Amino acid sequence: MEFFANAVRMRREITMMLLRNFGCKERARDLKLPHGLKIMNGADRDALLEILDRWNAGGDVLVQYPQWLLSRFRESLLQLLRDLVMHITAANSIYPTMLIEAEERRLLQNKAICTCECLLQELNYIADVLPVDANKIQPYIYMCDREVQLLKGWRKSDNKFFRRFRQQIAGKEEGRPL
Repeated sequence: MEFFANAVRMRREITMMLLRNFGCKERARDLKLPHGLKIMNGADRDALLEILDRWNAGGDVLVQYPQWLLSRFRESLLQLLRDLVMHITAANSIYPTMLIEAEERRLLQNKAICTCECLLQELNYIADVLPVDANKIQPYIYMCDREVQLLKGWRKSDNKFFRRFRQQIAGKEEGRPL
């Protein structure tokens, strides 16, 4: 059940990252920017940014991310994490005694793997769009990769169910009693 423990740990740790706003500011700074800062000449702009950095007054004041964008990223990641755990839980709650149950379990395992791959894509997209340090996102990407490996291993171990059901079906076709 390492796949389940890893999924829950990944959900908790990514949620904590979301609570830290991906490592960037969630709202515009209180500092009122001088009108025309974006069209300021290079020397003046550099001097202003140097002063702001020296006094920790603004960081990169030219980059501001709207709240709606951060909220959208949060919602999508939280939904993917929720879906991942729900698919794993649903698949694990099915103990196949018939072929249709084995197929349903396999379908839920596949959905969990797909959700994990979507989570990887979303994390990569966020790293591209936001000024997030790659070292901050990398552990979560490794966790997702590990989760995919674990889920595929779980799905592969379930092949014994499918073999048994195939043998039962083949036995019925040959007229042998089960």
